[in-house]
Amino acid sequence: MPTIRHILAATDLSASARHAVDRGFGLAAATGARLTLAHTLGPDALAPLRALLGSQADDVVQQATARQREAMEAL
Repeated sequence: MPTIRHILAATDLSASARHAVDRGFGLAAATGARLTLAHTLGPDALAPLRALLGSQADDVVQQATARQREAMEAL
């Protein structure tokens, strides 16, 4: 069996996805592998917000992105 060197756990930051993150941490700890967490916020995810807020959307988008980053760092 090959040695596990790197684990990638993807999350949408939901409670159910937390299981995958926890499992990734457990496997990394047990095998000594490096763990990478991945979360994406697609360019169209905030399109409705931009359409609603117009030029004011940039500040809100930056705040939303910062909150997502903080949530990932907390994991």
